[in-house]
Order: sequence, then C-alpha cells, then structure tokens
Amino acid sequence: MDTYDSLELAREFKPLRKILGFVLVVAAIFFNDELVSFIIAISQEHTANILEPFLETLTPAPAPAG
Repeated sequence: MDTYDSLELAREFKPLRKILGFVLVVAAIFFNDELVSFIIAISQEHTANILEPFLETLTPAPAPAG
C-alpha cells in the first residue's frame, strides 16, 4: 500500500474514529475503569494517536499518600 492509499484509508475511517472517541468519553463518565480500559485496548491499534489527548484528560490524578 503506498502513501496515497494510506491517506485515503485514513479519511474513510475518520467518522469511525470520532464515534470511538465519543464512546470512550461516555464510557469514562458513566462506567467503570475496566470498561474504559477494554475500549482503549480494542481501539488502540487504529486510533491511538487520535484518542491519546482524550486519555490524558480522563486519567484521574493519583490519590495523595497518607
């Protein structure tokens, strides 16, 4: 597959990446961490670079020791 084909393929999956991002945000708000981790694992191959900024904002800060 040459570069042009890769770019065309990426354009075709753009709506899918947006939907997966939305599902991840909804899952993070309403469900537990295991479900979010599962969704991340499924979508990681194809959308890691798209979801990375969302993941940084969804990761809870560590609890203070004490």
